[in-house]
Amino acid sequence: MSDAQFQTFLTGGLGLLLAMMTLVAWHLWRMREDTRAGRLSALEGISHELRINLQRMVSELSQVATHAGVGPDVLLPIRHPQLDGVNRATTYGDLAVFFADLPAVSLAEPARRSS
Repeated sequence: MSDAQFQTFLTGGLGLLLAMMTLVAWHLWRMREDTRAGRLSALEGISHELRINLQRMVSELSQVATHAGVGPDVLLPIRHPQLDGVNRATTYGDLAVFFADLPAVSLAEPARRSS
């Protein structure tokens, strides 16, 4: 193999390696963006779920305050399946603190509603 052929082979190989590395980097970037979009969508679902639950709780509390005959047995329990799903799928430290406090809030809820 002559020196010119070796230089051509080396240049072509490095060019191919550069092209493959660019393709791999682009693919990893796309995967990261898709993961980020999925996380944002899940958190958007949680915010919607919490907003609906909060609106329902405020509505129920206003009904309890205005109608003396309504007791805590009439009030529906608050469920949060979207939040539970994200809790099982993530290991975020900030969300872990929120999720740790959530059972305590849920247990105290009937007492708040009945008073």
